[in-house]
This record gives sequence, structure tokens and C-alpha cells, in this order.
Amino acid sequence: MADVARLPRVGILIPSTDTTVEIELPELLAGRATCHFARMKLESVTVEGLTAMEVEALAEAALFADINVDVVLFACTSGTFIYGPEYEADLASRLAAVAGAPVVTTANAMAQALALRGTKVRLRTPYDEALTTAEVGYLSAHGLAVSSTRSLDITVDDEIAAVTADTLRELATGNDDADVIMLSCTNLRTLPLIAEISAATGLPVVTSNTAAAARVIAVLGGEPAISQR
Repeated sequence: MADVARLPRVGILIPSTDTTVEIELPELLAGRATCHFARMKLESVTVEGLTAMEVEALAEAALFADINVDVVLFACTSGTFIYGPEYEADLASRLAAVAGAPVVTTANAMAQALALRGTKVRLRTPYDEALTTAEVGYLSAHGLAVSSTRSLDITVDDEIAAVTADTLRELATGNDDADVIMLSCTNLRTLPLIAEISAATGLPVVTSNTAAAARVIAVLGGEPAISQR
């Protein structure tokens, strides 16, 4: 029997509390691939909660092998930046082994997207201080300097999804010498605001979901999933 032509398949691992990736990622992929989601239990957006969540990641990723996905996306930014690039690369390797497909992590995609736009990052997050500090260290490990940070100190993921457009507009402002703005977290609903914030600040804007989508598209086109600087 001849092979039936199909679009590439993207297996997407998301925190159980994330309600934004399923809205934004299909729009960003714009028909280039089909999206297939699996959830990992997340109690809180904290170092402890994220570490516990990853216990389920391997089991969920293994199920993607049943549908022969072409790439797996770990769609949680803080879930891999908390322990740095080496830990992230090891986790991606283990996920790829059980899924039978290359793995994109949102944090690595973020670092690559930012590096294309400059070296000085205005970092804006919904996280608590510990996670925001960990993200600064992660970006530094990728050769990126954080020119300023602001965070909302939210640890309940449903509250991150509920952050208003007005709050995001105000959060993105600053008087630093940044080259690019980073709005971090896959559960922030940023897609309708990116062009507006960029126009208001005069800076390019990267979000977790735009970075992840761009990296997935690149991998589907033949580029490596993980690129370490």
C-alpha cells in the first residue's frame, strides 16, 4: 500500500495548567503541521513544582512514538531553564530517545530567537524572583546580557493565563538599552499584542510561543533541534 501523504506531526508537552499553547501554537504554525498535545501535572509555577512536573515528561513523550511524530516540543519555558543548558540538553536527549523524534525546548528556542535580534534583553516574566533569576542565568549562559528585569511574582498558572493586555503593555515598558524584549512563559497570552508592543517600544518582541513555533518550523525544515552556544 502506498504511503498516505500527511502534514508533519508535532507532539507538544504542556503543563497540565497551561491553556494558552493550544490556542497560540496552531495559529503560529499556520497549517505547516498538526499539533498533538500531552499534559504534565503541574502544581505550581515554582522550582519545586516544575521539577516534579518533569517526572511525567518521559512517560508522556513515549506515547508520541505511537503516532510517529516528526518533532516534540517541550512547551514550558521555565521547565528547562531552571537547571541550565546542560541539564536541558540531557533532558531533550532522553525525551528524544523515548519519542523517536527530535526535541525542541522552548527555553532553547527562546535563546536562539533572542540571539538573532541582539545581545541585550529586556526580560519580562510572570514568575517569582527565583525563576526570573534562573532565567537571567540561563540567558547569560547563552551569551545574552539582560539589560533589565521585571516580574509579576505569580506562582499559580491559571493566573498567568489571566494576565491582562494592559498589564502586559505596561510590563514591557522600560528605559534600558535593550535590543529586544522577551515576554517569557508559554501561558502568557501575548500573540495579539506583539506588533503593538513592538511599535510602542521600538524594539522587536520575542515570546515563548513565537520562539517555540519558529524553532519547530526550522527543525521540520531540517535544522537541528538543540543548538548550544
